[in-house]
Amino acid sequence: MRTRSQSSEHSQLKVLTKKQKAKANGKRLAEINSEKRKRGEIKQSDKPRQSKSQKAGIQFPVHAVLKKLKKFNPKCLVLAKSAVMASAVLEYLVAEILDISANQAIETQRKRIQPRDILLAVKNDQEFDFLLKNTFLASSGVVPGIHPALVNKKNSSKTNDLIKKEQDQNLLKIDHPSITSTPKKRNSQGETDAEDISTQTKRPSSAKKFRK
Repeated sequence: MRTRSQSSEHSQLKVLTKKQKAKANGKRLAEINSEKRKRGEIKQSDKPRQSKSQKAGIQFPVHAVLKKLKKFNPKCLVLAKSAVMASAVLEYLVAEILDISANQAIETQRKRIQPRDILLAVKNDQEFDFLLKNTFLASSGVVPGIHPALVNKKNSSKTNDLIKKEQDQNLLKIDHPSITSTPKKRNSQGETDAEDISTQTKRPSSAKKFRK
């Protein structure tokens, strides 16, 4: 038979969530380990304590990334390895963006990397442009360029018409060279030469038509 104290403890354990149980177990283990250290059962290492990022050889904080992953996925079990992988990927991306933006700042003769340099560097790179296509950088400006929809269509149509006319004229000159013949020479009296008259085509008069 259970006593009242045992039944109350059993009811409290049912009410506790998984997180609360884990915290209680952690506290118990910490108390046990502290007692063992006092007795001398556990030997303390002479090496200094290292963080997770130092063990992995990464500059990004692994513990902070692990906290964020657990916060966004409370129902899932998040391992430390996943946080190490995520922090390593973030560090690589940041290093690449800084490298590209530094080259952009050197081209514009600047000693500091500004948001404008980061924007131009990202937009000029095809892979980063696809990755960060929906991002917006504050005080970075706009990529220089004119959208084709904003170009004045009237001026462009006029230029196209002129180009087409010139092409048609050139084609006519090639196909029909007689169109671009020199004008007829005239004498001092204003009459054409005999050679030019002979070359002209003679049309039959209306009187000859009636006689026939």
